[in-house]
Amino acid sequence: MHRPYLIKAIFYILFGALFIYIGVLSKGETIWNTVTILFAAIAALTFFAGFRMLRYYFKVKNKK
Repeated sequence: MHRPYLIKAIFYILFGALFIYIGVLSKGETIWNTVTILFAAIAALTFFAGFRMLRYYFKVKNKK
């Protein structure tokens, strides 16, 4: 029943990695430009959401 949390967590973590990859590719002369910082912030939020879903999934799984 709680398997969608695991699938969503995997997708969120993959999207976080994708945003990090795009941020690295978008760097110009310096890494401290607006686009790179924006991609890093979005990646941090998606990693946070993915790890929270993983934690919730394992919490529910261990409760059973």
